Amino acid sequence: MENGEFFLTINSIKHWVKIAGAENETVPLVIIHGGPGGHNYTFERTIGPYLEEYATVIYYEQRGCGRSEAPEDKEAYSIPLLISDLEILCNDLKLKKIIPLGFSFGSELALEFVLLHPDLVEKVIIQAPTIFCDANNRIPNIQLNGFLQIAEEIKMDWFTALYIR
Repeated sequence: MENGEFFLTINSIKHWVKIAGAENETVPLVIIHGGPGGHNYTFERTIGPYLEEYATVIYYEQRGCGRSEAPEDKEAYSIPLLISDLEILCNDLKLKKIIPLGFSFGSELALEFVLLHPDLVEKVIIQAPTIFCDANNRIPNIQLNGFLQIAEEIKMDWFTALYIR
């Protein structure tokens, strides 16, 4: 494995990938960013350089996120498809084991990946997982109420009826 930045075509979509710290020859940390719609810019500029000193780090941006290509089909963002993309990434890079490091929504993807591919995972790291909310669903309600502040009035009634309890 070599350090560098490149694109891999996975499930017909160009995915941006960057490998750093390959000289460490460790089981790679695969950074799975938050979102949906997130990117790895923050990791690359904050904790990433520190991790690269000790570990092989693979920055990977999901379909339609950051520097990766967006699918033409607006429905092509399912969890199984995102997990398939990650599995193909591992196959294309000939990785026998990885350590998924998921942030926020990326934590959910990391955990789903572990369940489907335990043989590919040495350890898993999750940071700020969205699935562990308190009993009052505080985090989802904060996000939904934020959306309602910017939503078009015509869509607010529909959205409120479906999601706000």
